[in-house]
Amino acid sequence: MISPARCMTCSANFQNSIFKTQSKRLQPMTINRRDFLRAACATPVVSLAERAFALDSPAIQVSITPSIFKPMFDQLIKGYDQTNPSMKAVIREANRDQGAQLHSTLRQAVINDLPDVSFQGFPYLATLKDQGIIQPINKLVADSGFAELGISGPVVDACRVGTDPYGLAVGLSFPVFFVNATLAERAGFAQDAIPTDWNGIIEMARKIAAIGPDVQGGYFQYQADGNWTWVALVQAAGGRMLDDSGAIAFTGDEGKRSLEILAEFGRIGQARYDVSRDQARTLFKGEQLGLILDSSSSAAAVESAVAGKFKVVTVPLPVSYPRGRIPAAGIAAVLHTKGTSRRSAGWQFMKYCSAPEGQTIVGKNTGYVPPNAIALKTPVLENWYAGRPVYQAGLASAAYAAPWFIFPGKEPTRVSNEITESLRQVVMLKKTPEEAMTDIVKIVKRLVPGA
Repeated sequence: MISPARCMTCSANFQNSIFKTQSKRLQPMTINRRDFLRAACATPVVSLAERAFALDSPAIQVSITPSIFKPMFDQLIKGYDQTNPSMKAVIREANRDQGAQLHSTLRQAVINDLPDVSFQGFPYLATLKDQGIIQPINKLVADSGFAELGISGPVVDACRVGTDPYGLAVGLSFPVFFVNATLAERAGFAQDAIPTDWNGIIEMARKIAAIGPDVQGGYFQYQADGNWTWVALVQAAGGRMLDDSGAIAFTGDEGKRSLEILAEFGRIGQARYDVSRDQARTLFKGEQLGLILDSSSSAAAVESAVAGKFKVVTVPLPVSYPRGRIPAAGIAAVLHTKGTSRRSAGWQFMKYCSAPEGQTIVGKNTGYVPPNAIALKTPVLENWYAGRPVYQAGLASAAYAAPWFIFPGKEPTRVSNEITESLRQVVMLKKTPEEAMTDIVKIVKRLVPGA
């Protein structure tokens, strides 16, 4: 297990290192005309009544994601309202995940019905910027002078498109293993001796599976949006998805090993049940699954769901030194409105979410790692994390954070979906890692320009 002291050191190092090379930011994610029109013509998420309310209401309108964290957003709204009594904020819409949020935002832009502020996934900021849907905040950041509140460094740099910031980071998340320590102990692994390397993790899952037919050893979440967890396997091993020229770079030892790990999870029991992410989470909470790879942002939900049932330990995704990196997911607050008064109020809300008070709410209500260095050093959060081992893997991962890679081109979603099917075939033991690698290379060459 990672000690709290080490975790806080990792977090401090992370504040000094993450996202320094902004010239290598993610390439803009573009959407082809067919997909854009399909999104534009789809049924709007908000009703006509809600739209009328949005236009008439003096409160700033906020669109949130993921919807599972609505209690956190409710607290952010309440805190903002208390500190800014002259301008209230209201949640107009909640989308289940970042992909749904993106497409909802695109639809709203077409009919000129954008909220004042929304929360978006990092990989999609370039798309929103290219569509002219979000506003650059470089002047606002410069004019505010809030570096003393920690609204600098990763909070701003994580949201850059090119050289300009287009939002404020609110929370970071990483792929981590949640381990049922009670089942692990039955399989011969003490809580303070949970393995942290790939061989040990897989062996532990295999021994947990041997406990009985009602227990599945482990679950690797291969269906993550944008192939996040597979990209993480490659990058954590020190590999790259594309080289500097844009050519395929994931076919080396790191890429091969990533698919072999998926096959191992299939062999230790995952191939028996092709369940969804939500179903796997239910199995874990029901003590039928030994360990699950999931987002560290799920820590609070997991801790609450299993309280009183069994103990949970988290393990960071194994990283190969010194080149290994882990792609950071998470959310950023972005500004849509151009009106002077609403723009000012929206900016104040964004700042509240990324300042220490808002970041404390984020840290205590989710598994998101607060990107605000000052917030992490406050006694409130230090004490909070020190007594909660379920959060430690996310904090420890922050030292290796890297931008989330998305394949460039006009059809990134199609690329991701087709790769996901190849990953599924490996997990279900329907194709060998070698066969799947051949398929993935063909997919990328066909759909990614220059690959």
